[in-house]
Amino acid sequence: MWFARLVCSDQSCPEELDVYAADLEELETLGCDCGCAMQIVGWADSVEADEAYAVVLAAAA
Repeated sequence: MWFARLVCSDQSCPEELDVYAADLEELETLGCDCGCAMQIVGWADSVEADEAYAVVLAAAA
């Protein structure tokens, strides 16, 4: 399992997501509600599903 932070590829769109995915291919298929692709900007190492938890941090404006 992978935990990644994604942002919209459209620089005018503020969308950011923290996402868990079973594999990297799943992360590559995610799209933004505005219709653009999401880009991976960072991630933690792989984790076991029963050890996973999310911590959502607000991005600085």
